[in-house]
Amino acid sequence: MRIYTYVITYDSGAAPNFDPPLTTLAICKPKIRRTAQPGDAVLAFTGKRLSPEPHGVCWAGIIIEKLDFRSYWADSRFKSKRPAASVAPDNIYRPVGEDFIQIANPVHGPDDKQHDLGGRYVLVLDPAWYFGTHGPILPTHFGLRMNAGRRAHRVTDVSSAEWKQLCKWLDGKRQLAPASKSKGTHCR
Repeated sequence: MRIYTYVITYDSGAAPNFDPPLTTLAICKPKIRRTAQPGDAVLAFTGKRLSPEPHGVCWAGIIIEKLDFRSYWADSRFKSKRPAASVAPDNIYRPVGEDFIQIANPVHGPDDKQHDLGGRYVLVLDPAWYFGTHGPILPTHFGLRMNAGRRAHRVTDVSSAEWKQLCKWLDGKRQLAPASKSKGTHCR
């Protein structure tokens, strides 16, 4: 399994979007959205803008599906993530012919369109864990912690046994996080 890690600088609820039915990453992180595949995981650490504390885990999730923007807009499962239905929408690009129109929203403006669509895909994640800006500090033995000032993402291959250990850790911390948006136990 591959784990994509990065430092999240804004946590507005749109990237990722935890609105039901599934967690999605449709805006921001275009390089991750282009290259990550179903079965991979994404792990975001809090940046200095979010928390003065050491970089804790803000959120994590396993990619189960990868959709292009046209399919994402058309998929009835994700209508709840459009501007009219969500406070922090990520389903903001409506296909018109061969192009896309950005629907007015409180999250991203017209200047973000090229960056967002440059990711080409929307990642659907399940399970997903949300800890917020004061998330738990990942133990160093996992070898995944991000350093202060790091700007790009990092990709790490982990074995099945390492993933199960990390998943168990995430599930254990989820139970302690009052803002956690994940449900049940997710270790496989």
